[in-house]
Amino acid sequence: MLEVEVKFRIRDVKGLVNRLRGFATHIGSNVEEDHYFNHPCRDFRSTDEAVRVRVYGSGRVTVTYKGPRLGVRVRLGLSITSTLTRRIT
Repeated sequence: MLEVEVKFRIRDVKGLVNRLRGFATHIGSNVEEDHYFNHPCRDFRSTDEAVRVRVYGSGRVTVTYKGPRLGVRVRLGLSITSTLTRRIT
């Protein structure tokens, strides 16, 4: 999958939350714990890659590989995510 990520700075978070509530949009929260890994023969930071294991509060676990950025202002690059079938309890 090709991932496109754009980040925006929000100056008025409370105002945004109130506007979203006005659109009847639910704003929820969840807990995520990220673990990043490196390879002994390759420094992913210097190659602009990442290997991440994400543990969600529900116990769901995903493993993600993110390739180097293809864009400059927008994060555009290969992203592969797999969900593990066994939850952490």
